[in-house]
Amino acid sequence: MEHIFSTLFQKPLIAIWILFCLIPLIDEFIVKDIKVPTPKEMKENENKFSFKLPLYTFIALDWLAMFFTLNYLVSSNPGILNTIILLYILGGFGSMNLTVAHELLHKDNKLDKFLGTYSMIKNLYQHYSLEHVFGHHRHVGTPLDAVSASKGMPFDKIFIPAVINQYKQAWTHEQHIPILQQKMYWYTIQQMMMLLIIYFLFGLMGTIYFVVQAFISIRFLEVANYVEHYGLRRKEISPGQFEAIQPKHSWNSNYSIVNYILFKLQRHSDHHIHPFREYQNLVIEPDYPLLPCSYLTAFNLANFSNAWFDVMDNLIDNKDYLPTAIQKVKNFQQKQTIVLTILGLAQLLI
Repeated sequence: MEHIFSTLFQKPLIAIWILFCLIPLIDEFIVKDIKVPTPKEMKENENKFSFKLPLYTFIALDWLAMFFTLNYLVSSNPGILNTIILLYILGGFGSMNLTVAHELLHKDNKLDKFLGTYSMIKNLYQHYSLEHVFGHHRHVGTPLDAVSASKGMPFDKIFIPAVINQYKQAWTHEQHIPILQQKMYWYTIQQMMMLLIIYFLFGLMGTIYFVVQAFISIRFLEVANYVEHYGLRRKEISPGQFEAIQPKHSWNSNYSIVNYILFKLQRHSDHHIHPFREYQNLVIEPDYPLLPCSYLTAFNLANFSNAWFDVMDNLIDNKDYLPTAIQKVKNFQQKQTIVLTILGLAQLLI
């Protein structure tokens, strides 16, 4: 086990290859995750600790991974390339912390809400707990939502404005919703304290690494938001008033491995219809908008605007385009696999 971890830290492109090449490849050949729980099963699954445990465990592992990796980076000399790759991996792992936090902050349980909100300190993104619940879930699919992209909008154009606007809107929610009073002030203080703790433990370079991995985790989160609702707009029925949120306003995916890695985040339509429903009880129906790939592959594809538009823009207006879109994604995935395999082998052999 120690040898495995040592190899992954010295040859981190292996982890990138596993995540973006091996997992999607395996996912292509196994049965799609289309089974939905019955009402009886939903009742039995509610508040079951066996479903909570993976969430709590991941939060603990994520924090341990952060401290371990920061310590490795400041105490060793992994080189510029490996440092960049390790921070990218750490940021990606940290974005999973945001996925878990997203699941928990939607719950009424005080422990879940606490963990969901305060685990985001390490991402410097606690305001997301306010804006996501009180802004995104209300305005999704409209121009009022900072993270809902219209058709033809590239991710790079929406990313920074989305981050800034969500922060501003969180302050607005605090001012207008009594139960949120003072929360943003406390979140700001807590995140400053987190930076001071990191500085005390790992020095200036460790703090820089910490901020970089937090930024990367935020970028992963926002590309997820971008993918989840790209081009699916709610009709404006009167000035400032929009049609009700429906399953047709979110993209879904049924790729099994990624569905479990992301705690059923890919069943996103049902999440917006039933925001308090636990991940194990989310459903997907045949008429829900379906991506031609897993969320994981879509996150990468969205970074290449022309390729993303080529796959998605026709699919938005025509469900029958799905087989063509799937083939185009496979072509993208093949090219990505070739590049990452060459790079991974080169690092492994050097």
